Amino acid sequence: MTANLLYRTERYRHIISVLVRWGVVELTGHILKLPSLKRVPEAERLTRGARFRRALEELGGTFIKIGQILSVRPDIVPLDVCSELSKLQDQVPPDPFEKIAPILTQEFGASFDEVFLEFETKPVAAASLAQVYRAKTKSGETVAVKVLRPNIRQQINFDISLMRQIAEAGELISPIVSEMNPMLFVDEFARSLRRETDLIWERRNIDRFKSLCANDDTVYIPNTYPDLSTKNILVMEFIDGIKVSDMQKLKDNGISLETVAERGATLIVHSIFDYGFFHADPHPGNILVLPDNVVAPLDYGMVGYVEEITRISLFDMVRGVVKTDVDLFMRGLEAISVLPVGTSEREIRRDITEMIHKYAGVSLRDLNLSEIGEDSFSLFRRFKLRIPSDWSMLVKALITVEGLGRTIAPGFNAVEFLQPYVKQYIYKRWSPSKIFISAGALLEDALRTSMKLPDRLNKITEKLQRGELTVNLEHRRLEKLTREINRSSNRLSVAVIIAALLISSGLVMSLGKGPQFLGLPAISFFNYGIGVILGLYLVFDMLRKRKI
Repeated sequence: MTANLLYRTERYRHIISVLVRWGVVELTGHILKLPSLKRVPEAERLTRGARFRRALEELGGTFIKIGQILSVRPDIVPLDVCSELSKLQDQVPPDPFEKIAPILTQEFGASFDEVFLEFETKPVAAASLAQVYRAKTKSGETVAVKVLRPNIRQQINFDISLMRQIAEAGELISPIVSEMNPMLFVDEFARSLRRETDLIWERRNIDRFKSLCANDDTVYIPNTYPDLSTKNILVMEFIDGIKVSDMQKLKDNGISLETVAERGATLIVHSIFDYGFFHADPHPGNILVLPDNVVAPLDYGMVGYVEEITRISLFDMVRGVVKTDVDLFMRGLEAISVLPVGTSEREIRRDITEMIHKYAGVSLRDLNLSEIGEDSFSLFRRFKLRIPSDWSMLVKALITVEGLGRTIAPGFNAVEFLQPYVKQYIYKRWSPSKIFISAGALLEDALRTSMKLPDRLNKITEKLQRGELTVNLEHRRLEKLTREINRSSNRLSVAVIIAALLISSGLVMSLGKGPQFLGLPAISFFNYGIGVILGLYLVFDMLRKRKI
């Protein structure tokens, strides 16, 4: 227990020390008794996103993965920080194979050399959560074997518990931090990390993409081997391609960069608007290119899901910008978010009007999706709007594809590319068959509700007759009043204690009995001292709070 507490304390100090040295947070070093909290000289020349990235790289492990999760969440951190975090290199020193071999034996129920024809013990990739090895099956197929690192789940649980404690402390200390609801974000990180350490879940994602793209010869999804895969091991087809970021090598192999950019964008658009299931982290390191300009995505641990309302919201907001229609943009925003209590709708509408008119008269070819996204997410953060995580991941995926497209094919424009899909979707949405289906669904809901209505009214009437009907009232925005009442009550209690001490001291002094100190009863002297100290504290506190 003591050893665990010491380790936890040391881990706290290390995390805070790294964050402070890289200029991510500002703290006074002597409070935590840290040896040195001087900034790294290099930090002064870096942007805030770069400082955050370097700090996470130094912390390693769980924190690198959390940075990668944040890189697809522009609703939490600014888009420039997201872009910097997407550069996180999830390359760490590999665990020796002697630590990996027992995992293989335990999962397969036999030694790895009995399961595979060949197995290279040097990993082809080593990330913070897993390592990847090249092997050959008994039937001679080359496969990639992804193995979770030893004790990685325990390490993640430990770091998440630390983050929860830090978030709880932040909520108590800072009202600003409390408004951000950091516990919600910690829970999201925990959920994402649990998914990424469940390789059965990742295998099913691959299989689902394989099924959805079965008739698309511009995309290649690897085969998986369910019989050889477990929660801790994923065996899939080894893909030997060229990284999409290696443009010179792509050109040398006769690859058309413009075609690759369009096919990558087409895959994301189809995934979002047709499949409702998309790769949430399509950065250059996760995309290979095969002969004939075929695109092959990798790493299916981070995926997103799209509901119909999310698609409609995105289309309405994009059309609102393109058509300079504030009402259309507001309609899309209201479909996915609720204004916090106390937020002025007039103020948010004013800011949206200002943002949209920034793009008035700009041609589709000159519109930049990342700029529109940054303006929108900045507005969401300013008004503390809660945006569904899948919506944010969807927009970030589109922005990433646009950035990748512009890098390898400078003439690529995502907004212009999306235009025909938007028109097609609007047509499908308002087609007679769609309207008929929607009307049928509404009629069915109305009939179901009308059938339940008499029974519900009867139950309400019975509760009224028995006097059991209750109404719950929720008071909002009374926190400040509650704090003031508590503070006043505490001060009153201290004042009563002071008065009791002074009165009792006077009574004892008048009797003149008991042990003496400086010619006065010792207990009177002690009570007077305590009373004076409490009185001075009370006066100081009232002056400090400017309540006199």
